[in-house]
Amino acid sequence: MFTFEDKIVLMKPFHRVVLAAVIFVSCQSNVSKDLDKIETVLWQKPDSALLYLQSIDTTKLVTKRNQAHYALLMSAAMDKNYIDVTSDELIQKAVNYYSVRNDSYHKMLAWYYDGIVLKNAGQFSASIVAFEKAENETLLLGDSFQHGLILRNKAEVFSSCLNDKEAIDCCKKAVLCFEKADAVNYQSYAELSLAIAYANDKKFESADSLLTSLLERYPEDQNLVSQCLARKAATLVNMDSNPETVIDYYRQIPPIYFSFLDYSYYAIAFEMLGAKDSSNRWIKEAYSKCKNREDTATVDYMKSGIALRRGSYKEAYHLVKNASDVQDSLCRALLYESVSSAQRDYYKAETLRQEEQLNNIRFQRFLAGIIGLLIILSAVLLFINYSRKKDKELQEQISRLAIKDKELTQKNKTAAHLLGSLLSARIENIDVLAQAYFNSDDQSEKEALFKQIKDNVASLRENPEIFVALENDLNNFCDGIMLKLRAQVPRIKGANLRIITLFFAGFSYDIVHLIMNSMSVNSLKMARSRFRKEITAAQAPDEAFFLKMLEIKQ
Repeated sequence: MFTFEDKIVLMKPFHRVVLAAVIFVSCQSNVSKDLDKIETVLWQKPDSALLYLQSIDTTKLVTKRNQAHYALLMSAAMDKNYIDVTSDELIQKAVNYYSVRNDSYHKMLAWYYDGIVLKNAGQFSASIVAFEKAENETLLLGDSFQHGLILRNKAEVFSSCLNDKEAIDCCKKAVLCFEKADAVNYQSYAELSLAIAYANDKKFESADSLLTSLLERYPEDQNLVSQCLARKAATLVNMDSNPETVIDYYRQIPPIYFSFLDYSYYAIAFEMLGAKDSSNRWIKEAYSKCKNREDTATVDYMKSGIALRRGSYKEAYHLVKNASDVQDSLCRALLYESVSSAQRDYYKAETLRQEEQLNNIRFQRFLAGIIGLLIILSAVLLFINYSRKKDKELQEQISRLAIKDKELTQKNKTAAHLLGSLLSARIENIDVLAQAYFNSDDQSEKEALFKQIKDNVASLRENPEIFVALENDLNNFCDGIMLKLRAQVPRIKGANLRIITLFFAGFSYDIVHLIMNSMSVNSLKMARSRFRKEITAAQAPDEAFFLKMLEIKQ
């Protein structure tokens, strides 16, 4: 008999290489399945998905497909967990892989999250290009929901570039996409973004009307209500009307929703009522919430309006000058790299990059083909040479093993029905006597044999340790069969367990009938059929093993 280890030792080198390749492919297949499972839970449970992804050993991501899939899922998980990534090193692995493959869904996601990373990094022009590529894929897929997400992000980029007209257009389209996808919650926030874009474009009446509509339709969404109230208050301040209403709106909003702009508008509203102390207090709070010089410049500009109301023209002049200096530098940066010119440069660079990438791929494929052909030819020659040298040695070793196997088979012939010469000698003796009893025609001899069988069986019934010994023998020589049966088919127990033990040991119906005494041969046959059904019904992992053992010597 050959063991698995014997087969590995005797295996030819070429076959070992094939086996190693199969194992490698199997491992990578398992990694791919894990990533596919993570992707199914990513959209509903992004926090859990991020933990799963962080637990993956990235050194096991050998194939480019798994590396790209991991990069895409990790980028998506971080975005959905509000982690703003500004380096495109990770997402570029997904972009480079999916952009040249016929997988529109993952290609769209790769460009989408590339756009988000570029937006976070302030590379607005490149971000717009990435979003437009993702948008083209959504049109092919007909995915209205994802199209809405892309448009909403494009609107944010255009707003950052002070392009309010394009921002309004993107917001309107996003609202229609979410409405088509029946994504009510996303639609409401897209409408909020549209109202903000209207306000940025000085269309205060349109902004106020839309915000009022949102408050009427979604009164249960505290976050949306707070943001709508803040935007309505800012709109009223810009329209220079109803300071009491503005203050009332802000008093309804939890402080957690306040930004430096909200504190500034709050201060102006108090100034409009003549409450200078409160105005000073909230403008000071606005400065404390600023995160960069652009924020500070904005508060300076808003505070200049307060200074003008108080007649402090010199202070107003300095505040406006500070704001203007920052605004000028910001505008120069935006003008220096306008969206249109940057798109042109980006497309040009992208075209050159893709051409270079395509040429590299062609060269790599050609080189890989030559190397692969050489490897195959070398492997074939080595295989032929090695097989010729080892064939004779292998045949001799197989012959020696066959002789050993024949010797073992000969030794076991005297107890073949017990599955091995080391099974319980006492039960073997009963089997031998019983066979002699049934094969004898001499009545006196049969009576003597029957007396011996009766004495042995009586002793066996009174000594359950014999069955324990038999179970141990079966476990030792049949791969733990009784331990597995007890665990996998717990319904078989008691006397039934003793019967099936005798069946597994190879006893015939007649012998089992004599040993058990209480059951006829027909009853034992019915019991064996019942055992087969119970094993099948239990869906035991070793069902085939158990059924095969029930067929021995029956």
